[in-house]
Amino acid sequence: MIKLCVFDLDGTLLNTLGNIAGNLNKTLEALGYESFPTDRYRDFVGNGARILVERALRAQDAYTEENHATVYAHFMARYEASPDEGTTVYEGMPETLAALRAQGVLCAVCTNKPHLAAEKSILRFFGEDAFVAVCGARDGAPLKPAPDGVNALLARLGVGCDEVLFIGDSDVDMLTARAARVKALGAKWGFRTPEELTEAGADALLAHPREILDHLS
Repeated sequence: MIKLCVFDLDGTLLNTLGNIAGNLNKTLEALGYESFPTDRYRDFVGNGARILVERALRAQDAYTEENHATVYAHFMARYEASPDEGTTVYEGMPETLAALRAQGVLCAVCTNKPHLAAEKSILRFFGEDAFVAVCGARDGAPLKPAPDGVNALLARLGVGCDEVLFIGDSDVDMLTARAARVKALGAKWGFRTPEELTEAGADALLAHPREILDHLS
């Protein structure tokens, strides 16, 4: 019986692609680099802000450690000033979260988004009671696909691996679930393709958030 659902954030709970693309494009343009179409960012996101910036620079043959440090610092300052501009909640997600809570299932978040930004986004879009815990990126802590964040949530909430669903939209999320030995559900409404999710080890693919409820028993 499932006791806990762990959700990725960007591309799973919230559609943040336009926000991420807009903030990094404005940063790149201000510093004299090329910007990218929003859809290109589907390939850049998933492994945290530092790798996001690295991928954008490498895509235009502009990566150096010095360039990366400068762009990353400017991007984070801009992003932290408007972390939720243009962000929307995926259709059906609030109702699904309410249904999970009604069945006694705990909900938590494990994301590579900076921890404080993740907490603020969750509070703004879902309120105080939707999730019992949020685990975001912190200095010195391994990012997904390392299982550390999921393992910490399981230990904190007293839940076993066989009592957990992990819902995410990327190969990073599916690999995280496999490493943590929990069931992996791929969100087809997110940033990556169903083929990527399947190849990365998804146990099942979801076309809509409500389908999570079909995997509780």
